[in-house]
Order: sequence, then structure tokens, then C-alpha cells
Amino acid sequence: MDGTFIESFNIAGVTQIRDMAYDGTYFYGSNVSMTLYVLDLPNKTLVDTISVSCTSINGIRHIAYDPELDGGNGGFWVGNWNNLGAIDMDGNEIYANIGPTITSIAGSAYDPYTEGGPYLWMFTQLGSNTVDIYQFEIASQTFTGVMHDCSDAPGYNGGIAGGVATYDNGGMFTLLADIQQDPNLIVAYELAPVHAEQLNPPVAPFSAFIPARYAHLARVTTLLAEVRAMLSDDVPEDVQATLDEVEMHVSNASATANTIYAQDQLRTAGELLENLLATL
Repeated sequence: MDGTFIESFNIAGVTQIRDMAYDGTYFYGSNVSMTLYVLDLPNKTLVDTISVSCTSINGIRHIAYDPELDGGNGGFWVGNWNNLGAIDMDGNEIYANIGPTITSIAGSAYDPYTEGGPYLWMFTQLGSNTVDIYQFEIASQTFTGVMHDCSDAPGYNGGIAGGVATYDNGGMFTLLADIQQDPNLIVAYELAPVHAEQLNPPVAPFSAFIPARYAHLARVTTLLAEVRAMLSDDVPEDVQATLDEVEMHVSNASATANTIYAQDQLRTAGELLENLLATL
């Protein structure tokens, strides 16, 4: 998960897959047709195909697996550029004609952990930078107004939205977004702890990108307490210099409204403290 290239491969009978979804066993994707391909990626094989029927959907460009659909049997949220519906695991319609007000959707992903959810995250080619992520509330089948412009991601050079995915990154539920550019860019946003008790203070309901800041701040606070417990009253100059640098990064994080910058500053502060602890 560090971005290191491993390999590329082809699967016979499968071409031009867009967004993908994963149910814990297989990956699912389509070539903007009404056919879903069931893929065993570790073994590089096509397992099955699913014929999809969903009113108003004329091709599957974006897809998200939702384990709660179909009475807990699981299913998929699917759609093309400007539409959205839901199907069961056999491709039969559950919801249709949802008609989201957000268009140009390139990817979607399921999020059961952010407070107030579950949600879908829609990666769209809207806006001046064509890399906007929107939050969609499943219960009301409406957009919440929460949006993030991914053009602030380090390495962004004018790309457009592609697929998105979510996963458990060591206890922090994380959103991955594929920005189509040269070179291709994958960005990660920490959404919420997988277990609610991991978050202190609680999540404010107006933004799903704030929990990551709290998680990093909690880590910095814990590490700083460990460092101070190991220090005497006479603090060496080099140690004090590191503590001053930590304080600067924490202050930077507190002063900004840019969540990604805040996360980076707190992550750097945590790394400094970890390195300092290793020398004490």
C-alpha cells in the first residue's frame, strides 16, 4: 500500500474496466456496459459475469459494494456519468431513478464508519479542477453538501477524477482516489476510526475529513507525554530543538482550515517524537 509497482497483467475476456468494487472475496467491474465482471485478481482469472437490470442505468461506470443492501445479503450501488441505482448480487434492481444532482461521476465507494452514515463517496469530474469528491447519504438518498477538491493533493498536476475505494488502514477507515494524470496519482484521505471508541473527541457532523486530524493529534499527545516522562529538568539543547519543531508543526495544524495540510503537519510531529523516543 506504499505505491510500489508490483506487476501488470491481462485477464482474458475482460477489457476497459472502469471503477471497481470488492466484497471480501472477488472484485467487480464493468466496461460501461450492463455486464459486471467477477474477477479473482490474485489468480488473475475471470470467475463469472453478471447481467445487470436497473431502470435508468445505461452502463456501469462507477460501482460500490454495500453489505447492507438486499436485507444484509449485499449488493452494489451502480451508475453511469449522471445516474445512480442499486442492485443485488445477481444484478437485479433494488433502487432505480435516484437521479443524483451531482453529475460526471467517475467512481463511488461505500463508507459505514463516518458519523451519520452510511455514506457513498462520489468522485466526479465537476468543478474547475475536475477532481471533486461528494458525500452521498444512503438513508435519504441525497447529497449532504460535504465536498472536497482533491487538487490540493501533493503531486496533482491537472488530472481528472477516476475510481475510488475505501479500506481499513490499520484501524483508520481510508478513502483512496485515483487521479488520472501523467504520472497517475493515488491520494488517500483518512475518514474515521473503524471503531468509534478510538476517536476522542467525537466527530463533528459537518465534515468527514476532520476525524483524521483528531486521530493524529491524539497520537502526538500520547507520544509527547511519553517523551516528557523520560526527561529531567535539564533538557538537552538538541532535544529541546526537536520539541520546538514539534510545537511548530502542531501550531501549523491548529491554524489551518486545510485538513490535508493539518494531517501532514501532525503526522510529521508524530514522526519527530517517535524518532526522539528511540534516542532517549
